[in-house]
Amino acid sequence: MIKDNLAKKLTFGLKRSDLSKKSGVSEELLYRILTGKTENPGVYTVSKIADALSVSVDELIGRKEFFDQYIATHQDDLEVQQKLFLEVCAFIKEHIQNNNIKTLKIQEIIYVLRGMCDYSIKHNGCKLSKDFASWLCKNNIT
Repeated sequence: MIKDNLAKKLTFGLKRSDLSKKSGVSEELLYRILTGKTENPGVYTVSKIADALSVSVDELIGRKEFFDQYIATHQDDLEVQQKLFLEVCAFIKEHIQNNNIKTLKIQEIIYVLRGMCDYSIKHNGCKLSKDFASWLCKNNIT
């Protein structure tokens, strides 16, 4: 998925060498991603590429499309989605309070919020998976 999405971005006039300079990712690694020789680049690499392209990591790896498609086909579940959203927000708030976190970036919260909602919708029937939520918070909100 990243290979195809990255290729789409590069067809709009951005050269691989320019992306390499802007992202700090070597041209060789970009080539390997584009040709499929590297199918699963690391999170740090994907993040650097996404930042350089001014897109989210979710958009670059194709997760945004799934989420948007789900929302479009499940408008009737709005009440369930709202309940999930509030439960996820409460979980994140509790994590922040319990761990006495004083400073954090809004991007961290949004990433975790989106990740919990996506996972819960896709894998857990629109119910919060507390194990996954705990893991995501511990690894992204510190």
